[in-house]
Amino acid sequence: MLVINETLADLVGREIGYLAFRALGGIIAPPADPSSGNEADGQAADAVRFNLGKEMHVTRLRVD
Repeated sequence: MLVINETLADLVGREIGYLAFRALGGIIAPPADPSSGNEADGQAADAVRFNLGKEMHVTRLRVD
């Protein structure tokens, strides 16, 4: 029963995390292929990457 509960909690947690990320405007995209040689794509992906530390800082400021 413990294994089933842990597995279910993991699956639900991933799904909720995915939905929350999408609801907050996150973009889910595969990482840039380093073999493509196109650095602009990698820089664009870095620009839209979610920054948890920054978002938590904003949240803490708002709560305080």
